[in-house]
Amino acid sequence: MKHAFLIVDQSDIKYLTGLVSSDPSVHEYCAILHENAAILCTYPLNKEFAVKTVPSTVSVNVIQRFADIALQLKKLFITDLLVDEHTLNLKEYRILSEFFHIRHALNPIREKRLIKTEKERIHITQACRITDDCFTHLRTLITPGMRETDIVKEITLYFLKKDAENAFDPIVAFDSNSSQPHYHPSNRAVLKQNSFMLLDFGAKVDGYCSDMSRMVFLQKASGTLLRAYQTVLQAQ
Repeated sequence: MKHAFLIVDQSDIKYLTGLVSSDPSVHEYCAILHENAAILCTYPLNKEFAVKTVPSTVSVNVIQRFADIALQLKKLFITDLLVDEHTLNLKEYRILSEFFHIRHALNPIREKRLIKTEKERIHITQACRITDDCFTHLRTLITPGMRETDIVKEITLYFLKKDAENAFDPIVAFDSNSSQPHYHPSNRAVLKQNSFMLLDFGAKVDGYCSDMSRMVFLQKASGTLLRAYQTVLQAQ
C-alpha cells in the first residue's frame, strides 16, 4: 500500500512553491507530496510561469482537467490518498474517490505554516504598517460630500502606491449602513456633517494580510451612539 498527500489549498501551494493563484477559489495548482518528492500539477496556461517560479526540488506536470491528477497518482502506484477534508470540495472528492481510498489527515504544510519565518514576519509587519499609515492618510481627507466608494478608491490607490494590494474588498459603511455585516460600499451613500462610518480594510504584501476595523465620527459622539461604541470597545 502506497500513499500520497494531495494539497489543493492555494495558500499552502504558495508556501510550498511560491506560486500565487489568480483566483484562490479555483484550484489552479495542486501539489502531490509523495515520499520525499513534491509534484506540482497545473494547467497548460500556467506551465511557463510555474516552471520559472517553483523551486528545483518541485517537478511540474501539466494536466488538462482536475481528473488528470488521478493519472499522475496512478503512475506512482498510489492506493491511498491523504487529503485535508477542509480544502477538497465535493466534486473533487467524488472524482478522486473513484480511483483511491481517501483518508483525512493533518495537512503537513499547514502545520509548518503555523511557525512564521523571519521573512514572513517582515511581510506581516509591512502589511500592518501600510494599513495603519493608510488609516492616518484617510483621516486627513475624509470630508462631508464624499461617497463610500470614494474612500474605497483612496484605500486601493494608497496600497498600490506602497506596492501592496487589498487583502479583501474594503468595507466603508456610513451611518446606518454600518450595522450590516460584510456591507458592500455604495456610490449613493454620501457623508454628512454629523455622519459616522465603519472602516474595515487591510493591505496584502506578498500574500500576507492585515486587517483593521475602525469607527470614525465626523463630530464628537454622544448619547446612545457613544454608549454603544464604548460597550463594543470594552468587549474587545
